[in-house]
Amino acid sequence: MSNTATQTNQAPAHPHSVPAARRQGQLFAAAARWLTLALLAGFTLAAQAQRTATATALVMSGFVVDITMTDGGAGYFFPPLVKITGGSGSGATAEATVTNGAVIRINVLTTGSGYTSTPSVVVAPPPLAIQIAPKLVVDGEPGSTAKVSYAESTMPTQWTDITNVVLATNGFTWCDPVARPGQRRYQAVSVPPNPSQNPRTAAGTPVVYNSFVIGVAVTDGGAGYLSSPSVTFGGSGSGATAEATINNGVVANVTVKTTGSGYTSASVVFSAPPRVTKLTEYQVPKVTVRWEPATDVMLQSSEALDGTNCWTDRNALVASSNAVIWFDLTATQAMSRFFRVVSDMAFIPAGSFTMGDTFSEGYSGELPLHSVYVSAFFLDKYDVTKARWDEVCTWANTHGYQFGQPGAGKAANHPVHTVSWYDVVKWCNARSEKAGLVPAYYTSAAQTTPYRTGSVAVQNGWVKWSSGYRLPTEAEWEKAARGGASGQRFPWGNTISWTNANYAANPGTHAYDVNPTSGYNPIFQEGTSPVGYFPPNGYGLYDMSGNCWKWCWDWSTTYSSDSQTDPRGDPSGPSRRTCRGSRWNDQAVGCRTSNRSGCIPGEARNDVGFRSVLPPGSEQRNSQSGASDDPQPTPTKTAPRSGLQ
Repeated sequence: MSNTATQTNQAPAHPHSVPAARRQGQLFAAAARWLTLALLAGFTLAAQAQRTATATALVMSGFVVDITMTDGGAGYFFPPLVKITGGSGSGATAEATVTNGAVIRINVLTTGSGYTSTPSVVVAPPPLAIQIAPKLVVDGEPGSTAKVSYAESTMPTQWTDITNVVLATNGFTWCDPVARPGQRRYQAVSVPPNPSQNPRTAAGTPVVYNSFVIGVAVTDGGAGYLSSPSVTFGGSGSGATAEATINNGVVANVTVKTTGSGYTSASVVFSAPPRVTKLTEYQVPKVTVRWEPATDVMLQSSEALDGTNCWTDRNALVASSNAVIWFDLTATQAMSRFFRVVSDMAFIPAGSFTMGDTFSEGYSGELPLHSVYVSAFFLDKYDVTKARWDEVCTWANTHGYQFGQPGAGKAANHPVHTVSWYDVVKWCNARSEKAGLVPAYYTSAAQTTPYRTGSVAVQNGWVKWSSGYRLPTEAEWEKAARGGASGQRFPWGNTISWTNANYAANPGTHAYDVNPTSGYNPIFQEGTSPVGYFPPNGYGLYDMSGNCWKWCWDWSTTYSSDSQTDPRGDPSGPSRRTCRGSRWNDQAVGCRTSNRSGCIPGEARNDVGFRSVLPPGSEQRNSQSGASDDPQPTPTKTAPRSGLQ
């Protein structure tokens, strides 16, 4: 399972509440020195070890020819996205390699051109970071409305309103999403009066001359004002307005703004003072998640890393191009807590492998052996389930998509099947658009109209290969299925049994079938097994052999002996698309990693499913995709969140 873990050790929190006698007429700086408070409280952060890698580019004759690491960073579990910007040139691209959580090198993939100065090398930050953030608990009259504001000094020229909330019987909890280490931030909270305290409303007498209001004599300045109260006039006239000035929570004077007219008598009314009843500060972990956009991830925590079942699901997130922030409001005193994120997609690193039947024991179409370089990509860890298929189709059916078949499946957590190649390609586009990504497949080389309806034989040039969810190429499939190992017969090794896959055992036929008995798996009989039932391969991928065939992109053609880079098959092809991975009723020979099959793209078979690829750095269609899991409304003024754009 791909994951990364980091820790926050929380010592007893230090709540800061202000005595009732001091609450009247004062602004509250509950989190004035929150970083210092965290240190005094004994918080330590293993997350401080997480660090963004840095590098510099070397330019010769206008080309980016090399990149030198200046800091490998820390906390990486898959290679980060690298962008080369500036320098007046364009077109240079690069790819990072990660070992033991650090970027050890960045290789130039394309040199670009036109660079007259050294461009910047921007490396994406690690996927998970932990900080300590202020947690404010506001108590007041249940059912009343409280206003939370902040400023960055004790004498601000302007307070920024963050949110208005309705208080419950247990108060209101708010976490500051934009507070940064080393920054002073002051919060002010105003709520309606509490009967247990004694706010006092100001009073005064209007001064009337020749039917005009020319002044107000303050007879009682009141107490507990956090801001200037409103001033209204009564009496026989109309049109008079005034503005009050406060000092230390008391109305000091009133300035008449318009005198009005027709006043034979007048009265003045001041609005009642708000009241901060109780404001308490704690410190909680603020978890920042950066992941491949539109990818589903699960944030997990553990109190002690003492076994494989020590992790607890905390929150399901959808990553966006910006960081997603989550506050752990359940963190308690004197607690050690570890965090990690896990994804339903596995990262497949770039690299070369030998494609084909290295044992020369299979079918002729598995030869000749040839070397293939495949760029990095993400691949679903599991076959697309019937539940996931239905979820996307429900959205797609109301957004201009049409499918030929509804799909079938033995159960919600089993692979979907009875879906044609055309439908799964459209489904990948729908999954992309649902997640806010630019789709991969189009109806022509112009790449302007996404493929949503009909049976279109999409060609290689009609695909945006670096955008959105799509089917794996046959080369991507075999590289992923091998799990990083070289020359093995199966994704896990060189022998097979029911402990490895859902297949039809027949140990008397092939020596590498070591199952003790023949027949279908007795647990699943004739049909699929739940996804993820059997152990994964070296890349964390499940069911890469057995269970059901999976559609690939390529037309089913013969191999070339030439070395290749990111092959995408014949541009037009014959009549069948490639299927890989075998099925529940195949014997051991069919479950070998190199085995290939061709299926008619318009045919919806009950033994063919699929899974999808997501290229690193897939382009988002708009800024609204993804999800933020902040437990409070967005501030009216806020610092931008971090994240590689």
